[in-house]
Amino acid sequence: MKKEELEAILEQGADRRDLGPIEDHLHALATERGFPAFALAMCTIRIEESAPALRAVLARR
Repeated sequence: MKKEELEAILEQGADRRDLGPIEDHLHALATERGFPAFALAMCTIRIEESAPALRAVLARR
């Protein structure tokens, strides 16, 4: 799912949300000490955008 598709789904019946660039979520996964659950969820939902970089980030952990 792409960012625009997810925003359109979340927008229904709610205020418009900016989910931010996928790079921000990948950065959180790569650098935060704790478990960034929201960042992982965004990368998983937006797998079309994050797949190659997500695999590289997780391989380093």
